[in-house]
Amino acid sequence: MTAWWGALPRLLVMVAVLFVPGAAGVHLLGVRGIRGWSLGPLVAASVAGTGAVVCAMAGIRWDAGALAVSLGVFVAACALSGLLRHGQDADRTTWRGSPRRSPTVRRADGTASGRRGTAPEEDSHASGGVPASWGDRGGRALTLVLPLAWLATVLPVLAVSTPTSPIQQYDPVFHMNALWLVLRDGDASSFGGLTRMFGMDTTPVTVPAGWHALVAPFASATTIVPTVNVFSLVVPLVWLVGMGALAGALFPGRRGVPALVVALAPTVVVFPTYLLTKYPAWPNALAMALLPALIAHGVSTLSGWRGVPVRELLARAGAQAVLFVFLLVGTCLVHPLAGLSLVLLGLPAVVVVLARRWTRLVRLHGGGLVVREASAGAAVVVAVWLGLRLVPGLADKLSTMTDAYQTVPNTDWYNPLKAFVLWSIVDGDASAALTDLQMAVSVVIATLTAVGLVSCLRSRAGQYLLASWLGAWLLTLTTLMRSGPLLPVAGLWYMSSPRAMAVQAVVQLPVMAQGVRAIRDLVDPPARAGSSTTARHRRTRDLLLPTSVVVALVGGATMAPLRADLTWRVYSLDSSFVSVMLDPATERLAERASQVLPSDAVVLGDPFNGSAYLQILGDREVVFPQLYFRESNTDEEYLRLHFSQISTDPQVCTILQRHGIDHAWIDSDPWHAGADQSLVSPGLYGVDLTRGFEVLATAASVSLVRITACG
Repeated sequence: MTAWWGALPRLLVMVAVLFVPGAAGVHLLGVRGIRGWSLGPLVAASVAGTGAVVCAMAGIRWDAGALAVSLGVFVAACALSGLLRHGQDADRTTWRGSPRRSPTVRRADGTASGRRGTAPEEDSHASGGVPASWGDRGGRALTLVLPLAWLATVLPVLAVSTPTSPIQQYDPVFHMNALWLVLRDGDASSFGGLTRMFGMDTTPVTVPAGWHALVAPFASATTIVPTVNVFSLVVPLVWLVGMGALAGALFPGRRGVPALVVALAPTVVVFPTYLLTKYPAWPNALAMALLPALIAHGVSTLSGWRGVPVRELLARAGAQAVLFVFLLVGTCLVHPLAGLSLVLLGLPAVVVVLARRWTRLVRLHGGGLVVREASAGAAVVVAVWLGLRLVPGLADKLSTMTDAYQTVPNTDWYNPLKAFVLWSIVDGDASAALTDLQMAVSVVIATLTAVGLVSCLRSRAGQYLLASWLGAWLLTLTTLMRSGPLLPVAGLWYMSSPRAMAVQAVVQLPVMAQGVRAIRDLVDPPARAGSSTTARHRRTRDLLLPTSVVVALVGGATMAPLRADLTWRVYSLDSSFVSVMLDPATERLAERASQVLPSDAVVLGDPFNGSAYLQILGDREVVFPQLYFRESNTDEEYLRLHFSQISTDPQVCTILQRHGIDHAWIDSDPWHAGADQSLVSPGLYGVDLTRGFEVLATAASVSLVRITACG
């Protein structure tokens, strides 16, 4: 773990860049406290994703300087908007998400009077339920809990890895090599910037590159591994701050709930740990970490829209809507599942909000305004549907995803329970001790979730949360069972239960917090209205919630062995996990590539035997930078199938010379990824190195050679 101390400056720089500029910008718009800080990473990711596209169109190289300028432009735009708003009507909706309220007057009995009536003092809160200051009691608790929850999440990862240990899983190979490509070409646009990843000579490819645009400015060609490893430590912090903001937006006036939700977060292992280690879908993980803050901003924005005519609504909340759309687009450039997840979680609440809004508008203004709004909404829905159906590339992709992941159904009776407790262990893939640990924590999660769901039924705001949770749970259940009416929808989540559980966790943690509060009220019921409360009773109730926070943090810390196991499997060179491609000797060989090979070398090799790491560790271009072969890439396919025939097949040399391929990574052992890779790529195995090759370096069964057969 001591090796990580050297990575501390990189970590601090990342945290500063992700949080400070965006938070400063929205602060100029009046968004403060935890919600302002939670919007910082959202702004950074959105600025990076959209800024990279603009720079590519303008022919400007995307790097750290371009990111800094883009963030500066955002802050300047916020400052200008704030100045323009400064002289407007003081009675407008505040940027904290709700109409300005009458001053609150404290009474001697501990209640507060205001525009919304009488409420207990503990439920009084400024800023529409979002902590306005870190200085109040709820803010101080959150300030203390946040670093503790983050440490509970990341310390097990630090204990079994180092900053320079490359993760050995298939998806990260693509993303790390894509970072190398961005650093070489200076193009991180989602519209063609990563085309080389899909072939040496192929048509432009559209693929979300927001994650790469955000991470690349922190790296160099030789520091990709430590950069992505440190960034994976920042993602949980982004998630925790966002969950705190979401809790404040969902439960206005309950000061202890944000800290409680953050404290409960480490009890869930499937996100972010699972999606950053054993099943490392890095862009998806970042998008899910950003999602709570995006929802919190949306909830706070919608809270000021009830019963307001459209014209006045545009004047009051138009800028908030523009900011929300910008953040949504930027998050989708990180990974489109962010937008789909927002629809999945937000649709039930939006339907109810619109129904209540239109009911009120009918009473106040008649039905004409409602008809116009409903017609506009229907037009938007139809336009989106037509876009999904008619845009060629998008329609084909959605059709493929909804159909490609429909496999054999899994009818195990316990699937609903696994979905209910966010179970993170694959059957038979962990020791009995780890399974028992997960089982013990799952009992707590199940209890708090069940009690919380019942509690949600008793309040109008809680019913929104319950509906959102139900939709997410059904999605997770479908990915586990691989059957049911939501099967096509689950295909959009790659039929992956960890990806679905990451969405479910966004709403399940607030539900669990509701469960804690409900249990507290059962253990020590609140005083009835009009009755006097003793100081001892108030002290007892005040202690129950902090005690719950401490217990939750301890519960999360007990999951450390499971987190460590998930990390060790894909980071340790001693792991026998199926995706491990390098051993200590071949890792050192890949690192020496920059010394052994010329700077313009292009290396052919099977990515499943570790050759794909030459770009990441040795700063030398490879033919196959990801573990996926495209049949449409005819030249690469021909080499993959026939390279071993180089001495007898002149077509091999023709292709090599066409693309400047002059070196190769040859492994005499074909057994990788749990299969005989010589059956998949016969041309890359059984190569006779005694003729037409010059061996430059060897390690274990691998030889790094110069191709001389073609002259």
